[in-house]
Amino acid sequence: MSIKLGNLFLDNDKIANLLSGCPVLETMELHDLVLLKGLYRMEISSSKLKTLKLKGHWKVGLQFYHHILEIYAPYLQHLEISGDLYDLRCILFNVSSVVTAKLSFNVMCIKDILDDHGQEFDPHEDSCSYYHHFLRTLIHNYLLVFHNANELTIGALFTEFQGIPLPELKCKYLTLELHEEKFSLYGVAGLLRASPHVETLNILEDSHCRFELGYLAKGDDIDLQSWISRFGFPNLKNVKIISSSGVCFKDHFKQGFDKLLKLSECLLKNATILEKFVISKSIKCEICSINCVSTCLSQMAEKLLGCPRSSTNCMIIYY
Repeated sequence: MSIKLGNLFLDNDKIANLLSGCPVLETMELHDLVLLKGLYRMEISSSKLKTLKLKGHWKVGLQFYHHILEIYAPYLQHLEISGDLYDLRCILFNVSSVVTAKLSFNVMCIKDILDDHGQEFDPHEDSCSYYHHFLRTLIHNYLLVFHNANELTIGALFTEFQGIPLPELKCKYLTLELHEEKFSLYGVAGLLRASPHVETLNILEDSHCRFELGYLAKGDDIDLQSWISRFGFPNLKNVKIISSSGVCFKDHFKQGFDKLLKLSECLLKNATILEKFVISKSIKCEICSINCVSTCLSQMAEKLLGCPRSSTNCMIIYY
């Protein structure tokens, strides 16, 4: 049994009634909800409920530190937190049974959050600094909680990885949702370094992530090869690059292509048992109406064919 709720006000009584009234519920999806100021508690004690998805836009106002959702879920196996959650602070307790986690909520500086009247919010500098400090702490705690998960999907969080001591992750399947123009090489490299057990890596190019360009620029001039070669990828067997139809290479070809190529070359040079490196062929771009993505990816495949590889059994496949 599953339930999907959206576009409504949510309070503690409604959460409690929902969970107690559906004892055989297996999957619950909440999206596009409105929270009032305060502390919210979602205690999932049922062993039946295995999947929880928090998606879409959650409207909780501008004072982000006043809106906290505590989740207690000892039997939960699949958790997804995605979309424009902006200033909702989800704190996880006792979710050690989670085997599949997706963290792809958009990271957006508080300076860009709009108030209820559509006016840009302009906080003092210390408020902005506190906001990013809170995000880094929250993300670090998420990775600690999910360090034993078998499958992880990480989205628009790379802006906050700088300066975070990432815990070692045990996942074997890792998906990175990247914005082709604006992803941070430093953040990607840091996450890969913390994931020595990964066997399958999927790189999904997603046009829906929103970042601050100035913040992302930090660390993109690092010597990626030198930094990655210190630890390598001892268990990595499969890499797949998947491009969505919403990504356009026409206007940001140079910047995005160079970053993705640089990352791909490092994977080939340092993955000692790599078997397959797959580059998927995209459909026609929905933005510029030409086959810009496939053209760029075929050029990248051609460049990678001549790239040195640590694994003698590695095949580069473009289809």
